[in-house]
Amino acid sequence: MRGLYPIAFSVTQYPNNTSSFRLWNDGEIDETFNISFGNSIEDYTIASGNYIDLDLASLENNITITPEHRSDLSKDFNFEFGPGDTNLDNAINILDLIVIVNYIIGNINLSNSQIVLSDFNNDGLVDILDVTSIINSLINN
Repeated sequence: MRGLYPIAFSVTQYPNNTSSFRLWNDGEIDETFNISFGNSIEDYTIASGNYIDLDLASLENNITITPEHRSDLSKDFNFEFGPGDTNLDNAINILDLIVIVNYIIGNINLSNSQIVLSDFNNDGLVDILDVTSIINSLINN
């Protein structure tokens, strides 16, 4: 029978960018973590007491994190955001419009996931048509 490894980990989601999160290795040994989202599985080795930052550029809301040595400690996480929620705060409002307009005029850069979420009318572009589509959606709801 295999002995138990002293594994512990935690996830911190960024309040200003909820598509990004920090995975901490709180355990006593270096550990490889299997992170699965959508059809992808990626392995990340993190030294004890350290962390890595990850971006959910795939827009996959559900991820599973499994320590290699302790699959029984696997945890599921759900990150909720949808089209128009460009600032990733789980709400579509004027703050998202401000972010999109600032992106359109070149004042800021967006992550891949934010660009996809900004394309509200799903035409492959982030432009004023997305802004007006979001405004219309807000007025009609």
